[in-house]
Amino acid sequence: MRFLTFILQPEEILRMVRANGAVPGTHPALARSHPYGTGGSLRLFATQLVEGYAVARPRTPAYPVISSAFEEAFLAIRNGADVREALDGAVRVIDRDIRDNHGYPLEALQAKNKKGTDLFFATNVTNARGSDEK
Repeated sequence: MRFLTFILQPEEILRMVRANGAVPGTHPALARSHPYGTGGSLRLFATQLVEGYAVARPRTPAYPVISSAFEEAFLAIRNGADVREALDGAVRVIDRDIRDNHGYPLEALQAKNKKGTDLFFATNVTNARGSDEK
C-alpha cells in the first residue's frame, strides 16, 4: 500500500509522464503538468478530457464515406484548393453514396443474406474515392 501511495503522488506521476509521454492520469498531476496545466500548450486537450467534450461519431452506415470525403476535402483545402469546390466535391461523393445505397433504409440494413450476414456488409458500397469495395 505504501508503494501505491508513493507512486500515485503527483510528482511521481509527472516523473513517469516525462519518461513515457502519456497524459497525467490524475487531476492533481494534470493541473501541475507544464504542457497540460494552466497556460500549457495542451491545456485545451486536457480540458476536453476532464470535462467530457468528446462526441461519439454518428450512428450511420454512411459514416466511413462521409469521414473519408471530409478528410479529402480538408487535405485539398489545406493544400490550396478552393474551399467551395473541395466541399462541394465532398457533398457530391456523400450524396452519391447515400443514393447508391437507397438512403440506407433500415429494412435493408436489418435484412440477412443466406449466410446470415448483415446485407449492408455484403453489398457494394461506393467509397469516397469512387471505387467499389465488397
